[in-house]
Amino acid sequence: LNRGPVNRKAPLISRRMIFGIVCQASYQLIVTFVMQYHGYVWFNVDKDSLEHRTIIFNIFVWCTIGNMFNCRKLYDELNVFEGFTRSKTFLALMALTMAIQVLAVEYFRDFINTHPLSWDQW
Repeated sequence: LNRGPVNRKAPLISRRMIFGIVCQASYQLIVTFVMQYHGYVWFNVDKDSLEHRTIIFNIFVWCTIGNMFNCRKLYDELNVFEGFTRSKTFLALMALTMAIQVLAVEYFRDFINTHPLSWDQW
């Protein structure tokens, strides 16, 4: 409410948004590829095993959950956690997403083809 109105001809996606999208996509790609080619050594699992693929899937989803915080800030705000407790809907969706991820990995094995992870792998 402290910002002035936006010009009708202004682009829908601002430079800041493009920067955030490119940074997050790059980060997720790098993390996913590093985990694909070296993660099995770090987590002491067989390469391309179901357990290895589950770890990669889990990391990708948690990166996406982290991005949900970043998406809340559209302009030049630096603190992505500022005021996130004010939105009960956001908190409920975050909790639901996290709970579904844990349930999916641990209990929906055959349905989504995952392997339960140990505490060290979480």
